[in-house]
Amino acid sequence: NNTKETPMSTIKGVLHTSNQDEIIFNRNNLRDVEEKLKFAFVEFYQKLRLLKSYSFLNVLAFSKILKKYDKITSRNASKSYMKMVDKSYLGSSDELMKLIQRVEATFIKH
Repeated sequence: NNTKETPMSTIKGVLHTSNQDEIIFNRNNLRDVEEKLKFAFVEFYQKLRLLKSYSFLNVLAFSKILKKYDKITSRNASKSYMKMVDKSYLGSSDELMKLIQRVEATFIKH
């Protein structure tokens, strides 16, 4: 789906109106749109938090696997591998944290 949305098409989509219908902006419509956007924003934020938890669990699992590997093989490879994991996309959640902060700031602002 590569169609670009305009603010009007977004509002029509939220209100579930067709392109031929004319939208009459009244307080009830705007209140409905605000409530739906608020709900969508909260749901998006919750999904971002779940993604952050999932990322953390993956790194934790990787760490435990490496510790078990070190124990079985009598090697100390886990520290060097964990450094690589921390630097990798798997271990870095910087973009996710920035997005979470932007969502929080936007929600507080509006």
